[in-house]
Amino acid sequence: MSTGRRVFLCPRLKESVHADRGLTLAEYANAKRLPLNFLRDEFRLSDVVYVGQPAVRIPYLDTTGTEIAVQFRLAMDGPERFRWRSGDKACPYGLWLLEKAGVLVRRG
Repeated sequence: MSTGRRVFLCPRLKESVHADRGLTLAEYANAKRLPLNFLRDEFRLSDVVYVGQPAVRIPYLDTTGTEIAVQFRLAMDGPERFRWRSGDKACPYGLWLLEKAGVLVRRG
């Protein structure tokens, strides 16, 4: 029996992502009550299309500002609201902000 919803199948994830649960950066900014330009300029968030639906691209940067991973926000809630870019692994968010905050980062 059809529910009338379009479902896209992403072979790499081996699970369905519903087309009606997309999320734009404007919707995300509104839900978090943050200015859209603040999220774009300070955190480099952007709108993308992920598996046929709108999504928010969240780059993860190292202490030098180099992108090391990307997470996609597909919805505001639910078990399928986040996805990592293929090959990326979870890492701390905001590392590039540590120097700005006056935190000394040592390696080794």
